[in-house]
Amino acid sequence: MTVREYEGHRIEIKRGDKVLFPDTEYSKRDLVDYYSRVAPWILPHTTGRPLTLKRYPDGIGKAGFFQKEAPAAYPEWIERIPVHTSKGEQPMLNADSVGALAFVANQGTVELHVGLSKYPDLDFPDQLIFDLDPQDGDFSKVQQAARDTHTLCEELGLPAFLKTTGSKGLHVVIPIEPEYSFDVVRNFARNFAQILVDRYPDRYTLEHRINKRGNKLYLDVLRNGTAQTAIAPYSVRALPGAPVATPLGWDELGGKNMRSDKYNLGNILRRLGQKDDPWQSFHSDAVRLSHVMNEVGKN
Repeated sequence: MTVREYEGHRIEIKRGDKVLFPDTEYSKRDLVDYYSRVAPWILPHTTGRPLTLKRYPDGIGKAGFFQKEAPAAYPEWIERIPVHTSKGEQPMLNADSVGALAFVANQGTVELHVGLSKYPDLDFPDQLIFDLDPQDGDFSKVQQAARDTHTLCEELGLPAFLKTTGSKGLHVVIPIEPEYSFDVVRNFARNFAQILVDRYPDRYTLEHRINKRGNKLYLDVLRNGTAQTAIAPYSVRALPGAPVATPLGWDELGGKNMRSDKYNLGNILRRLGQKDDPWQSFHSDAVRLSHVMNEVGKN
């Protein structure tokens, strides 16, 4: 058993040699070490947000499970966020420290999924997400969709940030001031996406039914609904190779070598040591949607 100390909190890493990723032989200890080392980059995107864990205590070769509620047995020094649900108030974890990240990784947590709003303004999202996944595996379609989304954002004066999901696609994320409800923000996202559909009818669709989409890429805005979550920037994914959801600069989008799973546990820390964080200004760049609400709503 290995004992680590984070900010005065001792964590016993039991079964640290347990292999969680059979193809690369990354262990639970490797996962704990990664989340503790990436803390300066990931904490700005997890702090204050209800955290949903996806745990794989027996490795990604076995079934994992989502965990939303923070068990009472978890240490008191890990903060909780009270979230109102249909069943009453539910305490959820707040990953606001390197110790909290290390602790949940020690529980076999591979993936970190965060809410789109921050405590105490949980009813008012502070980001808007376009979830772009290739239906046919053609990543170039996702790259084009991200470019077109970025162009429209520039036309409207909206900041846009890009990240790989670490799985198949890309997220284009707009940081916003928490001034509107989830329903309003989701409707804004749909109106925005409709502009792209009207502009490029052969490329994009908002059709929910897969068999009605043809070869068009689906512009998914449903992630902007109440209680939805998104994979956190720099979260590991429970997939072969241990890919990492990675923020990108817009100048990195192009090229045949770009894939959603390009960065992983084996190369992400080297990247962070060589390149400034493309999302460093994410929160400071937040804008008020009210400035463009009418313009987007007219289309």
